[in-house]
Amino acid sequence: MTSVFRLALTVPLLAITAWLSACAGDKASPLSSGLFAHVSLESLGLPTALAAVRPHDTATHLRASDADAGDVFGAAVALSRDGNTLAVGAELKSAPGASEAVPAAGTVYVYTRTHRGWREQARLLAPQPTSGSGFGHSLTLSDDGSRLAVGAPFESHAAARAGESLAGDQGVVYVFERNDSGWSQPARLQASNAASFDWFGMSLSFAGPGDTLAVGAHRHDAADAQGARSDSGAVYVFARTAAGWAEQAVLTAAQSLEGAQLGQSVALSIDGQTLAAGARASGLGAVHVFRRDGALWREQAVVTAANATPQNPLGSQVALSGDGTTLAVGASAPEGTAVRQRSAGSAYVFVNQGGQWQQAARIRASNSRSGDAFGERLSLSADGRVLAVSAVNESSAARGLGGQQADDTAQAAGAVYVYSRQGQRWDQTDYVKSSRTRTGDQFGSALALSGDGRQLAVGARLEDGVWSLRGWLLNERPQNSGGVHLYSRS
Repeated sequence: MTSVFRLALTVPLLAITAWLSACAGDKASPLSSGLFAHVSLESLGLPTALAAVRPHDTATHLRASDADAGDVFGAAVALSRDGNTLAVGAELKSAPGASEAVPAAGTVYVYTRTHRGWREQARLLAPQPTSGSGFGHSLTLSDDGSRLAVGAPFESHAAARAGESLAGDQGVVYVFERNDSGWSQPARLQASNAASFDWFGMSLSFAGPGDTLAVGAHRHDAADAQGARSDSGAVYVFARTAAGWAEQAVLTAAQSLEGAQLGQSVALSIDGQTLAAGARASGLGAVHVFRRDGALWREQAVVTAANATPQNPLGSQVALSGDGTTLAVGASAPEGTAVRQRSAGSAYVFVNQGGQWQQAARIRASNSRSGDAFGERLSLSADGRVLAVSAVNESSAARGLGGQQADDTAQAAGAVYVYSRQGQRWDQTDYVKSSRTRTGDQFGSALALSGDGRQLAVGARLEDGVWSLRGWLLNERPQNSGGVHLYSRS
């Protein structure tokens, strides 16, 4: 179709569209409009004890109701433990400003699950949106979904260390709470020793009720009597008290190493007594496990894998079971590094037995290929029996569940692999693809499981939006607007 023909159609069709929208304006809202499509799918592959009747498996595809090109909706996702609340980050979404829109300020969308499906409940912004703050880069929800923490790791503030010539990117975390009147923002958290380029808020984790929060700042320079160690990293623990949120501890490795980047990923147990933090120690990666003893935190163990390599370093993502005794760890080379294209990626499961962490399994994709970045994102059910692992650069053009894995014609389309524990053995039960697989979508750029493993949320941050009438007429499509795919078992 030529541009002239498109333009010839534009004026009358847009006029008709505007008239129809005006007629329907009092009936449609983000809470009641048909935002989602439901289709019947086959088994999500939960362990036999949790399996439901196959015809009740469903999938939902979710896009932002105000999607624009480049929003990267789905770059972060979080599910409440009960599976009824979903938060989705779009860290490059423009936000309203005092006089004009603030580009790449970030937005977080909150959805609730009802008998009619998932419905948008709120859109959350920083109180003072700033461009490039990364608001929505990381998310965590309390068990019941009533409390949400949002990381803005690139936001700058004036709390830099004395004597620094450059201040910026210290990072901020916002805490939101839901009540009968909607969502409020009672706290804005900063590190007590914030410094430039710490990226405080790059990773987040709530304990179950949402009264303890772990915040990773993997670019922090830890210092001791021997001096500062660049990018050694730190994890901050905050507790909710009667007076509000207060910093409880600043955790660093017992043996801080330059470039170790402790806190690139964090996970808390439900009771808030066990904390796991990923690090790049010695180039092979490690997970530091801390235990709370009264008011003090102590490093309990440094978990490593004997077969880790610089191409598959441990710690890209960590997840803990509810009781803190099962630890899942991603092992994927960091984005932008030379070894990434040589790294297929893997995941490990460790179990705490008698106070000692033992490697229980090493997991690899059933169609493993170099560069797939398997293990970059993962999520573990509360009982430690269901594990979802993504490979954001996997290249099969298959769609839905159980497709052809050997195909490699859709570069970086992305895939998710679901595993279940049968006794001491982990078996792959499902190979999950987008229902609309396309090259470059990076399906699996974010992952979240509900506590019982029956709800799975998958972000596809580079997924293109759908054609609208206006976009079709003007030959425009919202590229990289992003999407989220949800799978459930009734």
